Amino acid sequence: MVFLKAGLFFLPYAAGVGSFFLWRKSREGENVPPVEMRTSKKDKKLLYQDLAGKYDASISADERLMLLGLMRYWLVSKAEGRVLEVAGGTGRNFKYYKPECDVTFTDSSVAMVQTAQEKANKLRTKEKGEIFKFEVQDAENLNYPDNSFDTVVGTFGLCSVDHPEKQLKEMQRVCKDDGTILLLEHGASSFEVLRNLQAVYAQKHYDKWGCIYNRDIDKLVEESGSTVKDKKTFHLGTTHLIIAKPNKESSPQPQQPV
Repeated sequence: MVFLKAGLFFLPYAAGVGSFFLWRKSREGENVPPVEMRTSKKDKKLLYQDLAGKYDASISADERLMLLGLMRYWLVSKAEGRVLEVAGGTGRNFKYYKPECDVTFTDSSVAMVQTAQEKANKLRTKEKGEIFKFEVQDAENLNYPDNSFDTVVGTFGLCSVDHPEKQLKEMQRVCKDDGTILLLEHGASSFEVLRNLQAVYAQKHYDKWGCIYNRDIDKLVEESGSTVKDKKTFHLGTTHLIIAKPNKESSPQPQQPV
C-alpha cells in the first residue's frame, strides 16, 4: 500500500517535470534556422546507398508502433490501373497493391531500386511480383509524358527530395486528368510544442537519414494545385494521408521531359 501511494504521488510529479522539460526544450525550436541541406546530390546518393540494405530493419519497429502498415494498406490499396510510385525507397508498399495493378516503381537511388527488386522477387511466388517494373528516376524530373498514369503514389518521399514542390508538380503532370494522387507523408506537427521540438532535432535527423521530416505538407500540396478529395492526419498532426486529384489548370504549363 505504501508503494502504491508513493507511485500515485510520483507518477503525476514525473509527468509534470517531464512536460516542463519538454516545453523548455521546445522553446529552443522557436529560433532554430531551417534545415541546411549540406549534402550534394552525389553525397545523398551515397547516403541512400549505405541505407538501402539496413533501412527496413531500422524503421520496422517504429512503423509497427505507429501503425503505418495499416495506413499504407488503406492508401495503396486504392491504387488502380497503370500506377507510378515515385521516391519508393525499398518498396515497403509492395504487398498492399492489388494484383490487377500495373506498377512502375521508381527511386533516384540505384541501391534502393535494387533492394526493392529483391523484395518483389520474393512476391513472385504469390504471382504478385509480376505486376512491378523498376526504373531509376528522379521524382523531381520524371521521364514520362504527360497524362501517363491512372494513379501516382508517393509515401514518405517529399521529405527526401531537395525540392518537394517539383515532385508534386511532376506527380500531377504525369497523372491522367481523371487519375488519382495518393500521398502518405510526415511533416510539421499542428501543435506548436511538438512542432518546435521537431525543429530542434530536424538538422540531426536530416544529416543521418537525408530526410527533412518537418516540412509543411498542407502548404506544399495546396501550392501544387492538386485538389484534395480526402485527408486524414495522425500522430499529433505529423502524419498525413492524402487523396488528391490533379488540377492542371491551376498549375504552370507542364514541361515535357528531355
